[in-house]
Amino acid sequence: DNESGATADNGGSNRAFVVTTEERDLWQVVQALQEAGYGVSQFEHRYVLQDEHGGVRLATKDWEELDDFLEKLEDNEDVNNVYHNAT
Repeated sequence: DNESGATADNGGSNRAFVVTTEERDLWQVVQALQEAGYGVSQFEHRYVLQDEHGGVRLATKDWEELDDFLEKLEDNEDVNNVYHNAT
């Protein structure tokens, strides 16, 4: 929907699709989908890293530290999703 500022990708499925929009437009997009008759089962805000350099390169020892840190985050019941740009 160009008016709401969203783009959609259903990944080849007719049952569900992912809509991507700017943070400021999130609620407007959700409302526009609902008004158009779509059932919105989930919506969330995510930061998407836009890194023109392809991520942060880590040495082997740094990977071990990152793995330990990520495991601790995953063990925390309050954390749902974790993303990083390490390569």
